[in-house]
Amino acid sequence: MKQSRRNSLLRMTIQLLLLISLLLLSTMISFAIGSPDGSDHRLTIDGNLIQTSVPPYIENDRSLVPARAVFEAIGANVTWSPSDPNHVGISYANTQVSLTLNSPIAYVNGEEKKLDVPARLHNNSTMIPVRFVSESLSFGVGYDVDQRIIQLTSPKVEPIYGSVSKVSYEDLQYFYRVEIDATEPIKIYQDSTLADPNRYILDLTGFTLDASINEKLVPSDETNNEVFSAIRSSQFTPDTVRVVVDLKDKQTGAITLSPDEKNIYIDFSKPYIDNNNDTSDPIEIPSDPINPVNKKPANLNEVLIVIDPGHGGNDPGAQGKSNGAVILNEKDINLDVATRLNEKLQAAGLNTIMSRNGDHSASPNSKNALEDRIYRSNWANSENATLFVSIHNNSAGNVTSATGTETFYNETEGKAAYGISSKELAASVQKKMTAYLGTRNRGVKNGSELSVLRRTEMPAILMEGAFLSNPDDLQLMLTDTFRENYANAVSEAIIEYLNEMYQN
Repeated sequence: MKQSRRNSLLRMTIQLLLLISLLLLSTMISFAIGSPDGSDHRLTIDGNLIQTSVPPYIENDRSLVPARAVFEAIGANVTWSPSDPNHVGISYANTQVSLTLNSPIAYVNGEEKKLDVPARLHNNSTMIPVRFVSESLSFGVGYDVDQRIIQLTSPKVEPIYGSVSKVSYEDLQYFYRVEIDATEPIKIYQDSTLADPNRYILDLTGFTLDASINEKLVPSDETNNEVFSAIRSSQFTPDTVRVVVDLKDKQTGAITLSPDEKNIYIDFSKPYIDNNNDTSDPIEIPSDPINPVNKKPANLNEVLIVIDPGHGGNDPGAQGKSNGAVILNEKDINLDVATRLNEKLQAAGLNTIMSRNGDHSASPNSKNALEDRIYRSNWANSENATLFVSIHNNSAGNVTSATGTETFYNETEGKAAYGISSKELAASVQKKMTAYLGTRNRGVKNGSELSVLRRTEMPAILMEGAFLSNPDDLQLMLTDTFRENYANAVSEAIIEYLNEMYQN
């Protein structure tokens, strides 16, 4: 009996010790992951405590802080692109920063920088190493060991070197043009788009907004203006002027600079223009018929493919640069690839025509790039083409980290009447392109907002081979191998698709 009582007491003692151990272990774990006891690191900028949804932390003796909290606290512009979610763009003072998640390389004003710890996603927040913030943006860094506080001191803002003296717009025949005038050359700018509501944003770094500028322009024909409802200007940060165009529909503006770089122009397409109409009034693109007439050619001999080399003449398209000098214009590589593609498709027995076969605009009368794009689509329609194939290459402006290949399509019921699914063909082309070129696969995308895809009656696709703004892509694009592989990929995809289509 006594032995049984002793055994029972022993079991209770062991259970109690186990329970105490579990409680101690649980407490230690809660401290380690950041509990309300204050063990998390905190962040201050210029002495002000910054509230962050995800606290800073230490990894391999390197401090990482949340990018958005740091840069928005100092008035920097942080952008994430839906088409490239792993890329983070930062604009602060006269500095442009480009980061890619999990990459040890970053770019500061186009110059490559090596990170001791890559930027990474942690609890849905982009975390960046403090050392990079210090070295690339000239922040001061300190650490309060007792309080576990990472201390950042923002740098002095570089002096303003000019002002934005005018923001205006012009109603032209085929598009609206927003014009921004500055007193000095515009060297650093960044554009982006936002949805819900649709907005186009342009930030000009190194400028102040002249006090005489009307901060909100509402077009006098606002009720009939089919593109935008207002243009707003503001001093977004002490050294950055922001211009916002409130759009009625999703659209990306086409940017050009004046020769002296003191004027920047943003062009927004109007809805479809009927060139056969005697008036210059824009009309909406006709909706797809409920029961579209079958327009599928009877056989392969009746198929007509329009090959469209993007840009040309006074419109160079994107430009690839080395040490500040232009070494490749997009218009030239587009024409080279298109010419090779034309030869391959004709060798396969297909009928083709090219929108241009030299360094000139497609239209002899176009006054600008937008008018020329409209002409290309309308010309393809007038030729009763079966398929429209537009050859392009890409650019991300000042951001050099963007890379890879993407293909766009515009799928509608009316275009499907030709027997071709532009979405399926785009997917086939994209697969061939990335296999042949060895480039990053940026995917197949709906290009219904792209001018040449929106205005063509027949199925249409548009390829962006690689980025002239990316140093590695640019070197590839200079080679004959890249151009030949580009043409091979597109031609194989088209030939295989059409052969299958007419075997069924």
